[in-house]
Amino acid sequence: MAEPDEGFIPERDIINKRVLGQCPKCRHTELLWIERILIEGSLENYHLMHTEVDDVYECEKCKHSWKEFRFL
Repeated sequence: MAEPDEGFIPERDIINKRVLGQCPKCRHTELLWIERILIEGSLENYHLMHTEVDDVYECEKCKHSWKEFRFL
């Protein structure tokens, strides 16, 4: 995975959607999917090209937030 150049501002897609999962800190299962950050590729054309993103989540109970890497 390539690191972005210094000063590069990645494309972000604000989601703010409730999802089911598990908080790594308190194990609560209701999470807030906050945003998707583009690392490489295209959010609009992810089905046509290699795309890497970080999804940012926050626990509704303990407010812990974290990123999860994904290929689209």
